[in-house]
Amino acid sequence: MRKICILILGIFLSYFSDAAGLNILNISATLQRKLISSYFSQDGIEYSIGRIPMASCDFSTHTYSYDDYEEDFQLHNFSLTTEDLKLKIPIMKSAMKMSKRNIRFFGSPWAAPSWMKTNGKMEGVGQLKGVAGDKYHKAWALYFVKFVKAYEENEVKIWGLTVENEPSEGYWKGYEVLKGLLSIFS
Repeated sequence: MRKICILILGIFLSYFSDAAGLNILNISATLQRKLISSYFSQDGIEYSIGRIPMASCDFSTHTYSYDDYEEDFQLHNFSLTTEDLKLKIPIMKSAMKMSKRNIRFFGSPWAAPSWMKTNGKMEGVGQLKGVAGDKYHKAWALYFVKFVKAYEENEVKIWGLTVENEPSEGYWKGYEVLKGLLSIFS
């Protein structure tokens, strides 16, 4: 008989989106410290896991990727954006300074760059072009590697990654209807 063990890693999960950064940076420095402290310090609720959208997400002011250059399979043009450097990373660093815990950060992409997708757009239903092991899939894997390295170069260690925000979108019959119904209750 096999034993299955589950290790619960964190108490609470935070989300470092563009929208969160815009709102936090739009309040006074004193209020910013109090807000971040209330989530990450011992005087607060001590969040210990942080999710980072890899490029744009539903809470971004515009759609963007880290490499919008058509057929750049080696990702020579990969770079973090202003949103990462000004809205996400500084707040993550503040949280790390205030926390006595080691915050585990993980990245989640909402979509591959548009040039890698069958629909040619980051939004909507589209799949990664090609087949497993080809140049598109290798470029997508490299995208993850470059994301981790870029964040670590900015002093944020990435603990984990997910393959996609909503990996089943487009594959479940009635998914859009289900998604709409669920949004009513959230």
